[in-house]
Amino acid sequence: MDQGTSAVCAAVVAVVIVHCAWRHSSDDVKLFIRLLCGSRQPRIDVDSHISTAIVTGAQNKGIEVFAGFREVTYRLVFECQDAGVEKKRVETILPDGNVEMDKEFQPRKGRGLMTFGYSQTIDRKDAKRHVMSPQPTPFIDSDNLPDNPARLALVQTWTVNVNKSFRDEFDIFQFDERNFQGRIHEGFHRDAVDAFRKAMVKCFGSAVVEKWPIMCCKKEKNNPHLVFVGPRSVMEAWLKKKDVQEYLFISEKNNGFKTWFKSKGSWLPRSQRFAFSNMNMDDKCVMYTRASGSLMTSMMTCSQFEKEKTFGAQRTPAK
Repeated sequence: MDQGTSAVCAAVVAVVIVHCAWRHSSDDVKLFIRLLCGSRQPRIDVDSHISTAIVTGAQNKGIEVFAGFREVTYRLVFECQDAGVEKKRVETILPDGNVEMDKEFQPRKGRGLMTFGYSQTIDRKDAKRHVMSPQPTPFIDSDNLPDNPARLALVQTWTVNVNKSFRDEFDIFQFDERNFQGRIHEGFHRDAVDAFRKAMVKCFGSAVVEKWPIMCCKKEKNNPHLVFVGPRSVMEAWLKKKDVQEYLFISEKNNGFKTWFKSKGSWLPRSQRFAFSNMNMDDKCVMYTRASGSLMTSMMTCSQFEKEKTFGAQRTPAK
């Protein structure tokens, strides 16, 4: 790299750092710079002295620690390959009513929308602001559930790159009603398929959904990274520790945390918010490293985690 190119790169990095410093806290800036200048891989090495100290500290707080997990993932994906279809706003609505992500989505080949293969619901009171807004979300069905009128069907939807890496990772087949026996077929719930299709029709119209059918995608994978499990009250206090934040690449935020990551093939770090939101203080939650296109600390309730994942061996406290 010549001197001119190096100077331009240095100037771009400086501008990005200044921009990050203006928008975020000092802790965020530190994490941003660490990711910008390197990788987060060494920090999640389960054999390192850093992780040993983190494990011991967590166990001393009553948090269970597991040596990774095995995951059997069932996902429904809609990939409209017609770039002429107008873009849509996609809100990733959580079962507690909070919005995890909100972005514009332009349908085209290689870009899709994804949801879980199992059914989800949301309490009617948590759904109210979404279904009663001037532009109601297509991801909550306002029709009563026959067995539980206090809850509505939810399609927790996010964007995904349907590229070669995705197709290599997943076994993919198209949903076929003739071969779908009963409510569940190989981990895919019929209610989830119907709710996802209904949401896609609301977004793009029935003709588009008929042209690009729903795909059922399954993969099995072992994740070696540490998993931390404990009541919300304990986990929330534990995340206030600076060494824990540095280890997990997170910064503490009101009612939650911000996690930092760098997507595969990208040099620019990004962040995502997670909120404890409506979880009760005694509800068990799980902190784990999501390893797909990037390494990123994620959180979900223990009940949701166990729907697709099996904990590895539990780490025993040091004597």
